[in-house]
Amino acid sequence: FLDALPCMLHVRKEEKASLSILSTVCIFERGQLFCAFPPCPALGQLSFSHDFVYVIISGEVKLLGALGSNDRRLVMEPHTDLSLSAGNRAVHSMLGGRMCAIATLGPQTCIIGDLLAKNPDSRWCLQPSYKQVQVLLVPRTEWAAALGPEVIP
Repeated sequence: FLDALPCMLHVRKEEKASLSILSTVCIFERGQLFCAFPPCPALGQLSFSHDFVYVIISGEVKLLGALGSNDRRLVMEPHTDLSLSAGNRAVHSMLGGRMCAIATLGPQTCIIGDLLAKNPDSRWCLQPSYKQVQVLLVPRTEWAAALGPEVIP
């Protein structure tokens, strides 16, 4: 899979092989909230971590942004039954409750940091759109070593 990423074009085969060995594939089911930002260690695998680069292998995810309590925009809540998942309830609570869909991200998307970087108070998470999604977690240190420090701020 790493061979298909445009950013890997100039990375040696040996380095790609090493990244593949060190990486972990995680599967998230439809409706599951994950990759919650800012990082919250109490959420475990459902939290974003600066220790990894996240690469969507298959499926699509919605980027859900948390709205402040004073935000009066009409919001469509994500399709999530909070009663079914303690993880979803925990992420939902950490983000402050109200969320809105901002964007859809698909295969080969690499997430290296805050997706809403222009807002210092950003709070967001990801949610599979239609079915399960596979996400590759690549150790950030090895990713930066293979691609060069200019790729990761």
